Amino acid sequence: MDFIITAIRICEGCEPNLKKGLKDEWYLLSNRVHVTSQNKLEIVKGYTYTNNLWGKGINISAIVGSNGSGKSSLLEILYRIINNLSAILQKGKQRKAAETLYYINGLCADVYYIVDNQLFCISCQNDCVSLLMSNTQSIVLYPFDTNTIVPMKDFIEYARTCLFYTIVTNYSLQAFISQDFEEEEIFLLKERENKFPKEGAIWLNSLFHKNDGYMVPIVLNPYRHEGIIDMKREHHLSIYRLSSCFIHARNTKHDFITKYKLHQILYRYNEIYVKDKIQKDKTIPDEFIWEYEFDANGSRYVDRILILYGFTAGQLNFESNGINRILKDAALYLVHKTLDVASKYPIFNDKNIKKCSMFDEVQENDNKVLKDIISILRKDKSHITVKIRQVLHFLEASISGQFNNFNWSNFTFDEYVKLVGGKAESTKMSEIQEFLPPSFFIANILLDHFKNNKEKDNIDPISVNRLSAGERQYLYTFSTYIYHVLNLLSIQSSSSVKYRRFNLILDEVEICFHPEYQRRFVFEFVEFIKRLHLNTYACFNIIIVTHSPFVLSDIPSENILWLKEGKQDNYDINKRNPFAANVNDILRNSFFLENGFIGEFTKRKILSLVKFIAGKSHKTKEWDKKKAQHFISLIGEPILKEKLTDILNSKS
Repeated sequence: MDFIITAIRICEGCEPNLKKGLKDEWYLLSNRVHVTSQNKLEIVKGYTYTNNLWGKGINISAIVGSNGSGKSSLLEILYRIINNLSAILQKGKQRKAAETLYYINGLCADVYYIVDNQLFCISCQNDCVSLLMSNTQSIVLYPFDTNTIVPMKDFIEYARTCLFYTIVTNYSLQAFISQDFEEEEIFLLKERENKFPKEGAIWLNSLFHKNDGYMVPIVLNPYRHEGIIDMKREHHLSIYRLSSCFIHARNTKHDFITKYKLHQILYRYNEIYVKDKIQKDKTIPDEFIWEYEFDANGSRYVDRILILYGFTAGQLNFESNGINRILKDAALYLVHKTLDVASKYPIFNDKNIKKCSMFDEVQENDNKVLKDIISILRKDKSHITVKIRQVLHFLEASISGQFNNFNWSNFTFDEYVKLVGGKAESTKMSEIQEFLPPSFFIANILLDHFKNNKEKDNIDPISVNRLSAGERQYLYTFSTYIYHVLNLLSIQSSSSVKYRRFNLILDEVEICFHPEYQRRFVFEFVEFIKRLHLNTYACFNIIIVTHSPFVLSDIPSENILWLKEGKQDNYDINKRNPFAANVNDILRNSFFLENGFIGEFTKRKILSLVKFIAGKSHKTKEWDKKKAQHFISLIGEPILKEKLTDILNSKS
């Protein structure tokens, strides 16, 4: 398998507010392609140098340049192309809980990529989006003078043969701010004939509110609402994702983060979690939840769904059961999750249930629909149903008496997993995730710290909550990609959109990272992909936007796009090869530090001192010999210190 994004082209006619400071030209991310004299892109014949350099099915490129050079602007062009393609592919399809996708007007740009040595292009030329394939006929997906809808079977086939899924992370506070995009003209495709903009809507917000089972081939992380990141929500999601990652690392005898190993994961019951979930955006009184008793006659949705899962009155007798409160929460959570999944995911598009409260009386026409939904959920083994399977394992173990005298205020993963039928030592990520405690238990991940990775140097276990900002950022970034890729790979149904090519974009990846984390980042990232065998089932193109010389030293020059003032800088790459190069050389050659490597304040002081020694300075109050000697003594660079001392002494 082979997949690499090779070029982005901005074409003449692209709206200036979309391309910002970028130019109408080619931006090449790899030397595997070149632009011909006819201004067309071709694959370089016989090119093999970086093939499999990082491992089977893994390619890494980088975009570098000073602030304002156009790095994020270029990626936003790519996101717009994917957005417009998605708006076309989604047209005419039910996306029950997803936001409407809007088409961006005035975009004239292409993205080129290689799949198994064949060149593809997604071309967005204002009113027309095309999927171009070398050696085959082009597919015009949406010319606006027609009312064509892409059939679902074609969408599934495109995803299988030539489309890719993009996963983006950018934790910069200045990234993805909604108001930065509000002046871009957008419209619904059905409204295109009139060319009236959709007032009050921003296309970027729709990408953050998809809820469509990964149909739209892009996800932006972290989640933002009107440009705002809810860090409490992010932390909660990350702890859930990290739990399985740390367990997997422990069971495979690897470190998920350098110098730390999993001590244990502790859980405790969250008394308000289920209540808050059920009452979110609904008007369900508290007493409906607190006073709920299972009715074996099944007149309400809540009872009918539990009956269809196979539960009986004797099993769900909350009064006689020793863990009645938690058992009731589990039953209600199962019903809530069932209705929630059925209302959101495309596989249930033909299973329409009238919008209802779980405590409403069942509508006559919904009996068969409910039975069909639960039958599908029982058979599904993808990420869509993992939380349902978790709560079913819990309910079945509870009813069978596995949890008699169990301490729900403080228990470990290892204690829990065996009681629900799992294996504490499992090395399969999907199995680990399935047997995690349900979401109404709060997890606390405890770690041990090892000096030089050998000797434990903490007395008490260290909570993930106590790690530094950089360490947590490192964990959040890795867990985000693992989570989404595993979810996407879990989709197996032939009637669902499946992606097996992943474009991973890490924008400003080094935020909060110590240089050692930056130095190890590419290695660790690639190792996670290989350790989880993800590249056995898929291929990866990784684009890193960075200011870090340590990150760049793991990427050959032929896979680096240098940007300067909105253009691709065509400086001789043989003089600018950062691969395994000295950090100072990388800073000078790859990050355009024409003015040296020391701070501007210190640089100016040294220049002033040199002028004083040479007798060319008029600032007589700034310097005398004693001040000069003291300043030189502060300098850390030994050669510079020695030279300045010699010059000063020679003038004395």
